[in-house]
Amino acid sequence: MSESEMSRNQKWFKLREKINDSLSPDEFLKMKRLCKNEIPERNLDNINNPYNLIRALEDYKDLGPRDYDLLQTIMTTIGRKDIADEIQRDFGWYGPLMELDGQIGRASCRERV
Repeated sequence: MSESEMSRNQKWFKLREKINDSLSPDEFLKMKRLCKNEIPERNLDNINNPYNLIRALEDYKDLGPRDYDLLQTIMTTIGRKDIADEIQRDFGWYGPLMELDGQIGRASCRERV
């Protein structure tokens, strides 16, 4: 693993911790509702904090420092543009802008028109 990749991974670990420590209970519930189509319901019901929700997204959606657009979109949708901007700044944006379908509870992504 290269030094830059190690640095990228360290930033990702710190980001998970920051999200876990800074989301309000209401923001976490919104985030969890947005992930209901991304994580099997039986697993989602057992998740009780943002850190574990992100870990589940890593497992089920290959979320990580090289594929972070879903997390960036979720942060924007729940009103945490500060974290979405941090994701973009620290990990760069290589794909089309994405947004979640308008309603909380639907986590399918579509390109912004």
